[in-house]
Amino acid sequence: MVILDPMSLSVNPLEEIEKVLQRQQPVIVGKSIEMEVYSSENHPKSLGDPWKGAYSRHGFWYKFHWGDEKDFKKLVAFGESQNEFLLQYEVFSMFIEELQGKVLVAKTLSGDLMGGITMGSHKEYTVIGCHFVLEEYRHSGIGEKLLREILEHIPPGHNVICNAVNPLHHSLARFGFTLSPSSPQIHRYIIENPDGLMKLEDVSKSQNSLLATDLNESQWGKLFEFYATQTKQGINEEFLRSFLTQTTTHCMIMAMCALRRVAGGQSIGNLVVGPFISIDEKSAEQALRQTLNKYYNPDDDYDFDPDPEAIYRRSINFFVPQTNQSMPRILTKFRGDGKLKMNRLWYQTASFHRSIKAFSANIFSASDLNFFIV
Repeated sequence: MVILDPMSLSVNPLEEIEKVLQRQQPVIVGKSIEMEVYSSENHPKSLGDPWKGAYSRHGFWYKFHWGDEKDFKKLVAFGESQNEFLLQYEVFSMFIEELQGKVLVAKTLSGDLMGGITMGSHKEYTVIGCHFVLEEYRHSGIGEKLLREILEHIPPGHNVICNAVNPLHHSLARFGFTLSPSSPQIHRYIIENPDGLMKLEDVSKSQNSLLATDLNESQWGKLFEFYATQTKQGINEEFLRSFLTQTTTHCMIMAMCALRRVAGGQSIGNLVVGPFISIDEKSAEQALRQTLNKYYNPDDDYDFDPDPEAIYRRSINFFVPQTNQSMPRILTKFRGDGKLKMNRLWYQTASFHRSIKAFSANIFSASDLNFFIV
């Protein structure tokens, strides 16, 4: 065995920092550093079978795959960070089993996600949701290929529904979609640090408010009937049951309100209210207050030990149909000294085969637009 003396090893000294800096490109204020731009001029364009490997209009290579739970969670994460989709990681198994859901994704040669699309089926309609391509691969035709491919797998006789943001409305006709005249615009409202919860109407002692997890079969039947009457659409009752029991959902005789924790919002997640249905404004205020009460504990919240779950320390999202005139008043009251804003983008339902039925103005906040019509 040979033992080396560390002191006998020659070590190359580090180059002097002044010499390194002399080789660096000088920084000119107001001028960006020139870089070599990647060119795909030598790549094929608009060629190949996406299921075997194809090139997009700009020469990006991609391949289609049916996605698994891991791919779905990547869609959820990218959807929130780049496209403001507010999805739940936990719904994958329900989506696959109870909605016969499908996740179609496009990937690079190294297996990185480029984009995707989902579809789930209810009684007589299928909802297309969470359709996007990562920003660096957009305007290359991949999104169009994803949509055309998923449309080939729609159950026979189903009406196809898509809740699309307004910049995409002009291009829907190319795929056979038309905006439903009975569908209102759905606007996303965001309240930051609301502190007006106690200003909302409270539930009287004579009223019952039950969590969805505590409902019996008879009460579930009444809830399904209430939901179907207000939305005017056929629903997958088992998926709705699973969806609501996974949330904080309060049910009253004249209202139901669900609170969902979705992706984003750093470690504690974003909060979304919906589905939120009520027959009048007073009942809506009562249901909203009951649902959010668990996040309002100022007596146990201290500067040296703050409650990160408190609603007055975070943001809450609502997807409000334009036909509901009461909800803006409720949000203004609930905001208190917080900040209320409405996104410039709005959603509207488009259908593929036939127009959807007009749903009730008693919908105060829509559910997950990736899985439901409203």
